[in-house]
Amino acid sequence: MRVRFAAGVVVLGLAAGIVGLVQHKGYAGLGFVCSSLWTAGLILVGWRAWRESLLGAGLLLAMTVLGFYAFFFENRAFDLALDEARFEAAMALARPDATCRIVDRTARFESALRACLLQAHRDKLSAAGEGARQVYMPPELDLADKLVTQAQGDAADACREHFMVLYAPCPASFASMDAGAIQQLMAPR
Repeated sequence: MRVRFAAGVVVLGLAAGIVGLVQHKGYAGLGFVCSSLWTAGLILVGWRAWRESLLGAGLLLAMTVLGFYAFFFENRAFDLALDEARFEAAMALARPDATCRIVDRTARFESALRACLLQAHRDKLSAAGEGARQVYMPPELDLADKLVTQAQGDAADACREHFMVLYAPCPASFASMDAGAIQQLMAPR
C-alpha cells in the first residue's frame, strides 16, 4: 500500500512539474519533481531514516536551492522590466489622448493609473508572504504547499488587465511608451 501511495505522489509531482515547465517556470517544475521524490522517500523509508540518508539530504538540498531560484527568478515581484513597463503605462495613463472616445474615459484612466502604480507593491507584498511561508514550511509539507500554490495560480495583474482594455481603443494615449514596455504588458502570462 505504501509503495502505491509513494508512486502516486511521484506521478502527481511529475505531472505538476510538467505543468510548471509548460508555464515557463523551469525551477518550480524541477522543484516539484524533487519534492515528490523526497515525499515518496519519506513515505517508503520513514521520517528519521530518510532525513539522515544521503539521498534524502541531497533531495532536500535540491528542493531548497530550486525553491530559492524559483522564488527570485520566476516571481513577478522581481521582474524589473515589468515594473518599468508599469511605470511607463502609469505616466501615459496620467495624460490620456483627447482622441480617445471611450465611455467614462477619465474614470477608467484614473482607475488604471492607480492599478499600475500599486501593482508592483502588491506583487512585492505577496512575495514577502510567499517567502516567509517557504522559510517556515517544514519540508514534509513542501509538495502539498507547492500543489496548493499552483492550484491557486498567480494573482491577477490589475495594471496589465486595465492596460489591455484601454490600449486597444486608445493606442494614441500610449504613444509615449517604449515598444518593449507595451509588449511587456501585452505578453501573455
